[in-house]
This record gives sequence, structure tokens and C-alpha cells, in this order.
Amino acid sequence: MHDADLCSLLLRALRYEHWLRFYFMADIDISETDGAEGGGEPDAELRVPEEWIELARREEAELFPMLEALQGRPLSMEESRDAVFRHVARSLGRDSADPAFGEDMFALIADPEFRRGLDAFHGWVQEIANGEEDVPASHSSGVPLFREWEHAFRAWTARQAIQRVTSITPYAAKPEESKLEKGKDY
Repeated sequence: MHDADLCSLLLRALRYEHWLRFYFMADIDISETDGAEGGGEPDAELRVPEEWIELARREEAELFPMLEALQGRPLSMEESRDAVFRHVARSLGRDSADPAFGEDMFALIADPEFRRGLDAFHGWVQEIANGEEDVPASHSSGVPLFREWEHAFRAWTARQAIQRVTSITPYAAKPEESKLEKGKDY
């Protein structure tokens, strides 16, 4: 697989995992989980309702194994990362435990194109969290389908590209007078 394809695959998997957490993460009490030592500190787990599980199985069949891997389990950054990496490895017919796969992922994560895609996604999610962006949902629950989440993100990135280009000062603009031209000392 070409690096650009690998980059797209990883970014899409990250967006899917984030969509799951964004809409279906529920607070839990660690002391209620099997084998957890008490302490009662709040934690979170992925709780996707059965209706959504069936919908995801049909709509995102290629991404569905991530939902299965995370459903009903306490969430951590490590669990989420591992589920994403396992998905990418499985999609490529590779073993996520293979050191060569780890090296490829490490190299990709350092890639500027990947970083730009990830930074854009994080910026968009922050705007949603701040109430500055809205993701239209066709489902009666008000939760957008993953394809709606993806569509909203693509539309947002297209608007961002236009805003960035149009906010650049034209070359023909008159430059400010320098301090020397104004007769001022440094």
C-alpha cells in the first residue's frame, strides 16, 4: 500500500474511533468493573446501543471490528490506539505486533501530511465541542451516522482551505512604510 493510502486509512480509523468515543462514551465507576480495585474514581467505557451496533455493522463493515474491540470496555488512550493500529494492520493483512509494522506506523505518525490531517481533525472536533460547528444527523437520536460525521468533516476542511487562501494579503497590497522611511530610530 502506498504511504498516502496508509495515511488515509489510519486517519479514517482515528476519526471512526473518535466518533465512537464522542457519541457513545459513558462515565462509569471503576469499582463497578470486574477485577478493578475500588477507589471509585470515574472512568469511561464505550456503550454503543444495540440499534447502533447493528447500524454500524451494516454501514461501516470494514471499521466494525474496532467497535467490537472497544464496546463495553473501559477506555484508555492505549486501548483506543491499539484498536486503531490493529484495524490498520488487519486492513493491510499485517500483524500489529510485528516490529516492522510498528516502525511503519511510527514513520507515518511523524509524516507532515499525516500531522496536518490529524491537526485539522482535532481542530474540527474542538469547534464541535465549543458549539461553533454542528454535525447534521439524520438519525432520530440526534447522533450523526459515521458517514454524516465524515461528510461534515470534509465540508469543514474545504471551507478552511478557502478561508486560509482568501485571508492571505494580496501581493499587490501596499507594504507598510518602514521605520526608516518614517524617520524613526530603531
